[in-house]
Amino acid sequence: MPLTKAQDTAIHNHDDNLIVIAGAGSGKTYVLVRRYLELLDCNPDWALNALVAITFTQKAAQEMRDRVRQHLQQQAESADAVSASRWANRLAAMDSARIDTIHGLCASILRANAASANIDPAFTVLDEIEARVLIDTAIDDVLRALEAGDPVLELFTEYDERGIRETLRTLPDIDLPDGDLFALWADQWETEARAQVNAFRTALSEITPFDPLGSDALS
Repeated sequence: MPLTKAQDTAIHNHDDNLIVIAGAGSGKTYVLVRRYLELLDCNPDWALNALVAITFTQKAAQEMRDRVRQHLQQQAESADAVSASRWANRLAAMDSARIDTIHGLCASILRANAASANIDPAFTVLDEIEARVLIDTAIDDVLRALEAGDPVLELFTEYDERGIRETLRTLPDIDLPDGDLFALWADQWETEARAQVNAFRTALSEITPFDPLGSDALS
């Protein structure tokens, strides 16, 4: 397919850092694949895993892998003997190609340095559904462990259970402070409540009384 000027620049300009901004279905993955392959063409001594290509979705990453694999296969079959060997070696290394999502790339780096990161190299990255199930299970375990008189139970006198659970699900994404979290929430609630009450009082004091009969009618 013919390239636009911007696409041609993105594919063949290897001396600058580039940002490609385009809408859905406009050929971003196509351009990324072409740039990836062009870099391999221009650098015959590069190993396949010397390049890193990151996408946002598994679908896009798999599409890119398929296109790169197809191109390597074509090059291995059509190039001269010396070049064909190089392309065949790259084709054989496709399983180690760094073409993945951001999560996938980070996971591979962590597994390669598991001892330094002090983590189990056999860890897995949870998808959205698995993460939701894990969080819900943790919430259930915490709520079941509450004993009579626990101040946390006071939340259920003010809010419905569904709202409490939805709030608790957001906690893993919040940088929580140390100390008594319930006391902190209570203090923040009181501070915000006082601020609202003061705001209402100020607004009321600024209201001019309205006399529908007029001042003369009262004299």
